[in-house]
Amino acid sequence: MIGLLGVGMLRAQVLPPVPVTLFSLTAPATVVTAAVLTAAGVDPAEYIPLSMFPCVLGFVWLGWAMWREPALDAGRTTSRTSGPLVA
Repeated sequence: MIGLLGVGMLRAQVLPPVPVTLFSLTAPATVVTAAVLTAAGVDPAEYIPLSMFPCVLGFVWLGWAMWREPALDAGRTTSRTSGPLVA
């Protein structure tokens, strides 16, 4: 599901593509990390949090990108005659 959400976010082209890709690769990175560590004979429960790093980095980057966007109503005046308030 995360992969489908990431594809939709990439196709919408609203947010920066690099953090969206980092966010989308979390599930495959976790599966690949677990498979490699299991094949190597290492207990993957100890090292699985490392595969969550791309997700955390993607979330932080997306939050920063959305935080620095200007508000849609930034150039409007706030008088009663200009229309309804923006929620």
